[in-house]
Amino acid sequence: MVGISTSTASDEASDPVSDGTAASTRAAAAYSPNGVRIATASADKTARIWDATSGELITTLEGHGKSVGALAYSPDGARIATASSDRRARV
Repeated sequence: MVGISTSTASDEASDPVSDGTAASTRAAAAYSPNGVRIATASADKTARIWDATSGELITTLEGHGKSVGALAYSPDGARIATASSDRRARV
């Protein structure tokens, strides 16, 4: 897992894994085992899956009640586990 540093609003506007809003601050990121996708954990209670080459958003994972602070891919890349400050882990 790779930590993401806090960026300014102007940095986020050019960041392919940010929608430019303050709530979209990323807390963590992880490459899929095959390197094709990047998953990001966010303060807006979501995790997002991105295409690692184009930066295009593939999907948004919802369901946590508070910010998502950590995530990891399964070894085969088929699943993602997320952990939140709501004291829950989701797969």
